[in-house]
Amino acid sequence: MDRVNMSIAILPMSQEFNWNNATVGLILSSFFWGLSTHSDSWRHMGR
Repeated sequence: MDRVNMSIAILPMSQEFNWNNATVGLILSSFFWGLSTHSDSWRHMGR
């Protein structure tokens, strides 16, 4: 759910803050890596 929200919310955010495509890509990739790292660590702790 968060992945979908972030990919939709980034469009108006990029216009509001005047971000270029490189900045948008950096933000989206940072969000992806943070989310995947976080979910992996919780998955291993739940075993």
